[in-house]
Amino acid sequence: MVFSCFGSDVFCSLLKRLPGNRNTLLLCGMESHICVTQTALAALRDGYIVHVASDAVSSRTEWNWKIGLERMRAAGAVISSTEMMLYELLRSSGTPAFKELLPLLKT
Repeated sequence: MVFSCFGSDVFCSLLKRLPGNRNTLLLCGMESHICVTQTALAALRDGYIVHVASDAVSSRTEWNWKIGLERMRAAGAVISSTEMMLYELLRSSGTPAFKELLPLLKT
């Protein structure tokens, strides 16, 4: 078992096969101070822009959660929230995508 997704040949292969020129990763996951941090650091080293949804990562202790986020921020990751990321992706209201997601955003 590897802690960074970039240590997985399957993950790297799937990432390379995504359509378009993708240079940004949105991260969520468990053990923010281990798996998420190691994935973020590897992605940054490989030239990706990394956004971490702080409300969608966890650790067994609050201290580890905080220190993981601090480490990723110091390395260049953008620490954000799920809602912030969604609104940035949507860009405006009134679209079919916005209307579809609105019930989820209000909960």
